[in-house]
Amino acid sequence: MQAKLKFERNKIGSRGSSSLIIVCVTMIIILSSAVATDIIYGAISRYCLKMNAEYVATEGAKALVKSRSEAVEYMRKLSVSKVNDLNSLEINVSENDRQINVIMGKPFKYIFLRLIGISATQLRTNIVLKISGISEYKGVRPLAIERNKITFGDKKILTDASEKFQNYIKTQFILSKSDSSDADILYGIREKLKVGDRVDFIKSYDSNKIKKSIDELTAKCKHKPVCSYLQYNENCSKIIIVPVVNRSNEDNEWKIIGFAGFFIENCETVDGKIYITGRFLKFTVNGTIDDSALDFGLSGTSLIP
Repeated sequence: MQAKLKFERNKIGSRGSSSLIIVCVTMIIILSSAVATDIIYGAISRYCLKMNAEYVATEGAKALVKSRSEAVEYMRKLSVSKVNDLNSLEINVSENDRQINVIMGKPFKYIFLRLIGISATQLRTNIVLKISGISEYKGVRPLAIERNKITFGDKKILTDASEKFQNYIKTQFILSKSDSSDADILYGIREKLKVGDRVDFIKSYDSNKIKKSIDELTAKCKHKPVCSYLQYNENCSKIIIVPVVNRSNEDNEWKIIGFAGFFIENCETVDGKIYITGRFLKFTVNGTIDDSALDFGLSGTSLIP
């Protein structure tokens, strides 16, 4: 009888110990999950802060081509609107306007760790964006402008006419693999062109077809208000990317030395020659960049690790 009672007591004790172990293990799992939740939530919040800082710097680079002071103020306002509870912000632009540094900070409140006395921490991110000239681009139009002193905002006329006149910039049509200048004007040259590439020019063309393509291209702009060189949508069809070329002293060949952005305002033909009126712009695009690329107003950006 006593042996039986002893067995029952041991059995109850074993059950009690097992229950205690289960409770402890369950508590550990719950606490681990809670800690993991806070850590993951914090990592996501830190990543979002980093993405917002990158966005602010990228948008700031677009505004920087027009005005440094306006760009900095724009980045400040954009930061406040994008990041909730932002409590620290530092924006620096290099003297040559080729680098933007955005430093952001915000408090992060833990959900579960506060139960063990860790209530909050400070999230911080430091983004450095480099701005450089474009050295390679896909989709340029087949209008190669000869190296000239490009002024921005002034009315210019691109033409291959032999006579020279005010605001004239010598332009030639590139011979591409498609062998169709009018199609290349509408859709851009399919292959990438880069600085140093040799280009060949078309000897003759149908000016009426070229004009028709340019008119069709500019007619695609349906933005309201109507785009102008002072106020435009960045995806406006009136804005084209053109290569800048120069005759090499070494082999007497025409080679690409850079890229420029041009806003088309008008196009007409006279005596079989094309005359495209517009203005050169400064803006940023998605393209391959190089610190050594010549500056013709077109630039790209990249993050510095």
